[in-house]
Amino acid sequence: MSVEHGSSAPTRSPPSDVRAEDRHLLSLIHRRAALTATAVSPESPRTLSPVPPVPATPVRTPPTTPVLSTAHTPARGTTTSGINHEYSSNSSGRVKGCDNSAHSSAPASRGSSSRAAAPHGSLHSFFQPNPASTNATTAPKVVYFDDRKAGLRSAEKEKTEAIIKELSKNSSFYVNEERKAQQRQRQVERLLVKTRQYEASVRSHPDVFRQLRRDVADLEAIFETYRSFDSIYVHMDMDMFFAAVEMKKNPQYAEVPLGIGSMSMLSTTNYVARKYGVQSGMPGFIGMRLCPQLVIVPTDFAACRAESAKFKAVVREYDSDAQLLGMDEVMMCLDDYLAHHHMDVTTHAGRFDVAERVIEECRRRIAEATGLTVSAGIAPTPTLAKMASNYKKPNGQFAVRLFSREAVMNYLASISVRQVPGIGKSRESVLAGLGIHTLGEVYEQRHRLFYILTRKTYEFLLASSIGIGGMYDSLEAAPSSSAGTTNGKTVAAVDGGSNEDDWGRKSVGHERTFYKLTNRMALQAIAYKNLRRSHETLAEEGLLCSQVVLKLKHRSFHVKQHSKSLNVYTDDHEVLRRALDELLMPVVDDFAEFRLLGVRLEKLRRRPRSDGTGGATTLTVKSAAEAESNQLTLSHFFTRQLASTAHSSQLTDVEEVKGPAMSSTAPSPLSDLSTGSAAKPQKMRDEEVVGDDSADDNVFIVE
Repeated sequence: MSVEHGSSAPTRSPPSDVRAEDRHLLSLIHRRAALTATAVSPESPRTLSPVPPVPATPVRTPPTTPVLSTAHTPARGTTTSGINHEYSSNSSGRVKGCDNSAHSSAPASRGSSSRAAAPHGSLHSFFQPNPASTNATTAPKVVYFDDRKAGLRSAEKEKTEAIIKELSKNSSFYVNEERKAQQRQRQVERLLVKTRQYEASVRSHPDVFRQLRRDVADLEAIFETYRSFDSIYVHMDMDMFFAAVEMKKNPQYAEVPLGIGSMSMLSTTNYVARKYGVQSGMPGFIGMRLCPQLVIVPTDFAACRAESAKFKAVVREYDSDAQLLGMDEVMMCLDDYLAHHHMDVTTHAGRFDVAERVIEECRRRIAEATGLTVSAGIAPTPTLAKMASNYKKPNGQFAVRLFSREAVMNYLASISVRQVPGIGKSRESVLAGLGIHTLGEVYEQRHRLFYILTRKTYEFLLASSIGIGGMYDSLEAAPSSSAGTTNGKTVAAVDGGSNEDDWGRKSVGHERTFYKLTNRMALQAIAYKNLRRSHETLAEEGLLCSQVVLKLKHRSFHVKQHSKSLNVYTDDHEVLRRALDELLMPVVDDFAEFRLLGVRLEKLRRRPRSDGTGGATTLTVKSAAEAESNQLTLSHFFTRQLASTAHSSQLTDVEEVKGPAMSSTAPSPLSDLSTGSAAKPQKMRDEEVVGDDSADDNVFIVE
């Protein structure tokens, strides 16, 4: 079977058609509860030491070398060159064989371009889970050094982890890591109890299990409607960006180990420093211990912003709607560019040939404009493109040419779950405790996972395991509303249908680590600066948001997030600032307890193209009358808060406010704090981040 399609490739169903299945999907999720648990002891293991493997589900220890055994030999009829392959499948449709020989001749040098239909050699081993850290029969590691990042594979993993552990033992960081490891262990134990209930139900209620399998098949069928091989996505990532900018300014740093940041935190390092195990998210003094000759230079944000602007200007010539994922990172879709400049190319292989040449040209132009290098991944889905951009770092590109479902499934089968964007060390550890290390194992265990996991987590894992990650919105439909105007601002309807940014970024944000603060105004200033930078990114990308998140890391390394949902989608800085004020009020007096503050803007959507106004845009998600009512209520709240007298009581834990956007005419509550009047904290719900995967995956901080 050829994996290359002609111009008559299957047409992707509109997302709106898929969302028509939402009600049916909800019934599938609820039907899962029909699996009646037979009498199973709910007791968890007595200790937090090694988690026992799931009964009747033996843990598969991943290989430590590239898989080239008979289980992965080319199937009969497989071509050993070019890009057309045939794959053999078992009766369940799961891919068994994979041809690796086609990739063997691909160059591996820096600055090279490569294409692949399946992992091979060192690339395949790049994806292999680390048995030492993912074996379900050993307790989770407290100190974890991820040597799979670009430039770190030559570092001595055991030596690096030993040094980090030695310097952090008995510190607040280490104590907190132990606490998080125990929480993950307890989570695994709860899931193992659910697994035993699932297995007992399967044995005693085969008819219900058959229904569960049908439910999973229905959900998978819904996801399959999102699959398309007609699009070409490109993820571009500037190499060691902050360090590269500094090396451009000061060429003498090019051949020495360089870290950007401070003794308390490094934001990035060059590839010379990475050979010693020094990486981003690591304190500078630990980096100095690993590499005594390390040079540490503070970040030149002005220079970085200037180079970032040049980078984005070139990218937008190829995709004006490119999704900016940071100062040095972007996700592009080349469909429109190819349609306008290469409309005569219609086959999948031909389009990828053109795309590779286009990206080579784009990377060359970026290098000419900035003097910096960029790496790229090219693939039919955003997730695969993001993963592929790491394969040929630095200064290279890699194309994942997969034109059939079978090819995608075979390609993903042996890839470590850790390589999936959105899975960090915490989620990897939990999955390892369940005996799951690869995406192939996720798919094999999809029925069990459907029973034991939450809906959102299960959707994410299933979509990732079949190669649909990044192609769909969560199947929870948003409510619709009618159009109107509020307070003279532009207001439009927000429906629950298709969002043109299905594959776009989910949030924009900035955070900063700092030394012990001496007053609450310093905390407020950091929060406002992070908000301003986040808002600049929001406006630059033409996005609106409807949720503000305040992230705080205590000096004990506990991380808590406080969020406020707005009743609007907006890019109005004043509205966002007042939402942030409300989140800051209950915690601002504890300024000395924090070491990091971050601000994120979430629940994003595109600013309407028809909006020709030059000012802020607001899209309501409630009726205008309800929004006005809520605005008045909130205005009264601020009046009461500002009228309250100063108090010295300890601020209480907060809960999330699901309220409206603040009135643009109300005075800032925090502005009044500087005059000595303290606001009584509103009761909100806070969220403790157990794994903090988004920020702490590679952070090793010691007080």
